[in-house]
Amino acid sequence: MPFGSPFLAFHWPYCTLSRRGKQWPNRPLSHFSTGCPPGKHLTIAHNPGTLKGRKEGCLVETERAREAISHWAQEGESFTPPAWEDLPTIPLYMDQVILYLGESLELFQREESASLLTNSMINNYVKHGLLPHPEKKKYSREHLGALMAICALKQVLSMQDVDTLFGQGPLDRETYALFREAHQRAVQETCQALEKTCREKEDLKQAALLLAVEANAKRAAAERILCELGRQEKPAGKEKRD
Repeated sequence: MPFGSPFLAFHWPYCTLSRRGKQWPNRPLSHFSTGCPPGKHLTIAHNPGTLKGRKEGCLVETERAREAISHWAQEGESFTPPAWEDLPTIPLYMDQVILYLGESLELFQREESASLLTNSMINNYVKHGLLPHPEKKKYSREHLGALMAICALKQVLSMQDVDTLFGQGPLDRETYALFREAHQRAVQETCQALEKTCREKEDLKQAALLLAVEANAKRAAAERILCELGRQEKPAGKEKRD
């Protein structure tokens, strides 16, 4: 029945429906047909108590989300990537590498079941030259430092851009230190601002929008730099191979 029908008062989502004196209180509108035979009156009355309860439920869910976000932000404020000296000196097997990186970068996992690093990912990085080949199936400190950076940067850069950034050879101590310092500072500053947003009960969706816009602008700037650098490196690489 069209919304303009004189026989239908439409109030979503919970209603009290009555027809020929019989009532079905507090039932979802989807349970009933909106069609009405000729000569039969169908009325649906608004149930304000139920809508009030749904509104209160939404507020409770928002507060639950705010508490979870605030807890995550507080963890991020104290986030410290492993220093070069703290990376394992004893070479690790692949399963040990995945466990170590997973624990070190747990803050960035969206879901507990979603891993930032898998066996196939590591093999793919080796295949495309982002990582040196392991020695006797073991991965050194240099491998771990490179994987730490790759896992963080692959969220915003393509593998081609990561290759331009680190593809000239193994990640050295100085480059890793630069990455670590910038990564730690960016995470801590962002989480401090986010924790303030939660504490002062500011709009969460607006905060997410502003963060996403800022992240997109910085991603575009990084991509432009690496795109231009990649163009310069390709001819040099071709001449070298020739």
